[in-house]
Amino acid sequence: MTWLTRTTRRVPACDGTLRNKIFWPSSLPVWLCCVALIGLWVSSASGQSITYIHTDALGSVVAESDANGNVIKRYGYEPYAAVVAGEITDRPGYSGHVSDAATGLSYMQQRYMDPQLGVFPSVDPVTAYEQPTNQFSRYR
Repeated sequence: MTWLTRTTRRVPACDGTLRNKIFWPSSLPVWLCCVALIGLWVSSASGQSITYIHTDALGSVVAESDANGNVIKRYGYEPYAAVVAGEITDRPGYSGHVSDAATGLSYMQQRYMDPQLGVFPSVDPVTAYEQPTNQFSRYR
């Protein structure tokens, strides 16, 4: 392998060509090939362009790139969805769930989760009284 810079390495990709492997400051690698990509059309004053959304194994959005493969934005998350790199947008984010930029909450199907507190602010619709209590597991 050839080191190009301190943060980029050239490695063989799935199709046999050499690709860049990008390392974050924490030394965790982010692959920008061989992952599921989501194409997103973006309209602007200069016309339309396509942006590719790169996800990790959990489904969290870790990067966005343009049609040429140049990384436009990077994202990072703490446990419980707190954003540490990038910005909160009204698009998919942590584990593929849509974030609400106005409130900072993450919509996880049936209710919202507060990433700063790591809890759901609303009451769980399933209570311990509806099921046998020995099978009910309280979680954070």
